[in-house]
Amino acid sequence: MASGLVEPIEFWVDESIADRWDGALPAMAYRGSLWGLPLAVKSLALYVRTDLVTAPPRTTDELVAMAADLRARGVFPLAYPADDLYGHAPWLHGFGGATLDADGNAVIATPAAVAAAAFARELVVREVVPRDADVALTATLFNEGKAAMAMSGPWFQGDIAAGVPWTVTTLPVVSATGKPAAPFLGAEGVLMSTRARDKEAAIAVMMELAGDASAALRAEQARQVVPNTAAYASGALAKDPVLGAFRRQLESTVPMPAVPLMRAVWTPYKNALGSVVSGASRPADALDRAAGEIRGYEAK
Repeated sequence: MASGLVEPIEFWVDESIADRWDGALPAMAYRGSLWGLPLAVKSLALYVRTDLVTAPPRTTDELVAMAADLRARGVFPLAYPADDLYGHAPWLHGFGGATLDADGNAVIATPAAVAAAAFARELVVREVVPRDADVALTATLFNEGKAAMAMSGPWFQGDIAAGVPWTVTTLPVVSATGKPAAPFLGAEGVLMSTRARDKEAAIAVMMELAGDASAALRAEQARQVVPNTAAYASGALAKDPVLGAFRRQLESTVPMPAVPLMRAVWTPYKNALGSVVSGASRPADALDRAAGEIRGYEAK
């Protein structure tokens, strides 16, 4: 957008059609303009092995309480990359924290963020989650029955082995705050080039690609989570339990910040989380260091 290669399209999208995409348009906005139409949305949700868990946890207190029984059987209640900001984001937002404020400034070492990092450490100490589970290990533990649940996105379906009984549901409420765990919301969309010779034709193609019929086809064939409400109005999609769960999770998500500074947040935050969950640093100290590093990027 800043390079001038993408055409803003709010001229063609008014309120009469904006509701078609069930709140996903903000994920395609930046600095007061709309830059694309959403094709699919992505967030984390809770995958559950139904042979190990009969009732998914509604709160984080219930999640922690599952450890005693499951660990006695050599099973972790939950697996996800605990030292990764993307995986940690549901707890961060559920505790009331954020990475950037409304003005695009980094807000890293807030009391809410410190509490969320402390909770991530608690999950490791209490053996609710493994300390070093990356994406690949999360899938392995889930498939082998060594993790009863996994926190992941729609793409995880392709990693589940044949014969594993599973379902998907929404993430639990953070007991300490009463707020739902809220993962990042990402969106894939179709954009218009500023070099498009016939912009009316270009927007027509975009509307068709992002339209309800195309969305229904992508949901049915590619198992994409599409934001078009009309695509789920009837037929098999209306009753699809997996897509339905991800749609319910969308109600508790935080749009991924679409500002350049966000690129500078990921690595310092990951380093901070890794230090916290390993027990090498206190949450406040680790996040203070990350905040200082990110401030250095802001100053450049």
